[in-house]
This record gives sequence, C-alpha cells and structure tokens, in this order.
Amino acid sequence: KETYYKIVKNSDNKENIRIITTNYTPLIEKIAEIDEHNIAYLHGKLSWFESPREWKVYDMEKCKYEELPSDELLFPYIFIQSGIKPIVEEIIINEYSKAISYLKEVDKLIIVGFRLNYDDNHINSFIRNYIIKGKSVIYLDYNHEKENDILKRLRIEQNLENIDFKVLPINNDDSLSVFKDCIDFNNNKR
Repeated sequence: KETYYKIVKNSDNKENIRIITTNYTPLIEKIAEIDEHNIAYLHGKLSWFESPREWKVYDMEKCKYEELPSDELLFPYIFIQSGIKPIVEEIIINEYSKAISYLKEVDKLIIVGFRLNYDDNHINSFIRNYIIKGKSVIYLDYNHEKENDILKRLRIEQNLENIDFKVLPINNDDSLSVFKDCIDFNNNKR
C-alpha cells in the first residue's frame, strides 16, 4: 500500500530529505529506511524512558539491561499536547538542535500531518522563523483553511508579499500524489 513513508523511501532525493516529526514511533526509520541522524523526534520516542530520580533518559533500543536502574520505575519520555514534562533532558534538546540544523540546511519545508495548532507553538516558532527568512514552505492542508488564517496562527500578518508560503488543499484521494509531487525537487508542477 502506498504511504507517505513509502513515497519518501522511493524518492530519488531521499539522501536530501530531513524529517522533523512529533510522532513517537520509529516507523519513518523502518518503512522509509531513513537514517535516524536525518530525523528529529521533537516529542520523544516510544523507546525513551525517563528516570525522575536521576533526571536521565534511557533509550531502550540502545542501552543494555545492566545500565538501567534496578530499583526504580521508569516512565515513557514523550511530550503530549499541552503536557508538562517533569524534566527536559539533553536527549530532547539534541532533537530540537537537529531540527534547527535541518531548517538551516534545507530550502523547502513540506508540512504534512501537522496542524500548526497553539499547543505546538514551541515548534511553530521555528517554522515562523523559517518562513520569515524567505524560505519556501508548502503546507498540505486537510482542513481547507484560508492561508491568512494559518499565517495568523504563526503570527505572520505583515509583509505577506515577501514570503513563500503555499497552502495546498488535500483530501484522502489526492494527498499521496500531492506529497509525491512536492518531494520531487525536479518536478516544478507545484
């Protein structure tokens, strides 16, 4: 079955693609066969568990059983909407640093499956700065919102003629083909 992840996997430009995600699962790594160094997990991963006593996060995919505290209950280290994290450990700061680096490297940002809602203003601010710097953004929109309403959520209400922000309305029938066209850098249809 065709999915966004399979489209990324089969892209001629896969080595140039960087992923910034709020999903917790490593599906993008597994299905799209993208190296984890090209993915920033901004809300954590299902394999990350925190030790409130040590203020430390353990990646269960990488650490050995002997490294885990034996006398402590570990908690999933994931950011939820409007959630408050008891600790912000270096591991998540590194993910945000990767995201910022990606935004500095790439000339085009394609937003798919992320609504730019107020609960994610900590991420929206990065996107806003990217847009204001004059870089190209394509927003795939299931909700068929007005471009100005989306920009208003990003607190961009001035100098609109100087930005390169395109909203492409999509639905279940065309979302994959529109996405495929967007990531094909040599295809300037969109």
